[in-house]
Amino acid sequence: MIAPQPRPGKYQTAWETCKIAGMARAKALGRTAAPARPAGGDGARVGRHAGRSVAEDQGPLEPFLVVGLIACVRRILVISLETFNVIQPDKWTAQSAQLFQAAMTELGVLAGLVVVMVGAIFFVRRMRLG
Repeated sequence: MIAPQPRPGKYQTAWETCKIAGMARAKALGRTAAPARPAGGDGARVGRHAGRSVAEDQGPLEPFLVVGLIACVRRILVISLETFNVIQPDKWTAQSAQLFQAAMTELGVLAGLVVVMVGAIFFVRRMRLG
């Protein structure tokens, strides 16, 4: 099977680049089948690539965890600031009570995610060092 070449005079699309790289990898591994086109858009392809890189130990997992940790902490700060206006005694209503309950539930979930991500970062570093 002949590997596809880039279109003359035009830039390669992301799919063409992935297909050429995949076919070169398949050839190096002794396979002859062309890689199947993944379902979904470029975002799905990036997500699968990140997952595959982590599963094959080709790339670091820690940056993904740190970005997720930063996003969780940022959301915790935003929720804390938003609920400050809701808990004022003169603004307390039945609707604000529901908003407060929802905010506390979300804070609990985010706190759990922070604990899980910190633990994952700890274990990733520990496995990398020893």
